[in-house]
Amino acid sequence: MPLPLFRNLRNRLGLGGADLERAEELYRQGKLADAEQACRALLGVQPGDYSVRLLLGRVRLAQNDLAEGGVLLRQAIDSRPASAEPVLALGAALRDAGRWQEALALADAAIARGIASADVQVFRAAL
Repeated sequence: MPLPLFRNLRNRLGLGGADLERAEELYRQGKLADAEQACRALLGVQPGDYSVRLLLGRVRLAQNDLAEGGVLLRQAIDSRPASAEPVLALGAALRDAGRWQEALALADAAIARGIASADVQVFRAAL
């Protein structure tokens, strides 16, 4: 449960408890600029938040910004090395951009870290 001071700051900034869910819904609806804005507001209050970085990374990829999306997804990978989701998102974007060797290296590194995900194994095999 957030501390009262933190909750008050979030409320003053317009960041209620459902903000990540709202940003995710905006992303699902294809309202990418609004999803990006919501994520950036959340990062202002929670700069190291894995879920926000993951979502903003996906948003930036959807906006065809592989550079920033890649940075954000690599930060998500660094903060949760055992999570397959940012690896798969970044790997697919690299593959789609024709950067096969980088996608392969990313998948290999994830497997070497011991990510127990059949999806990463299948992605790696498909490269």
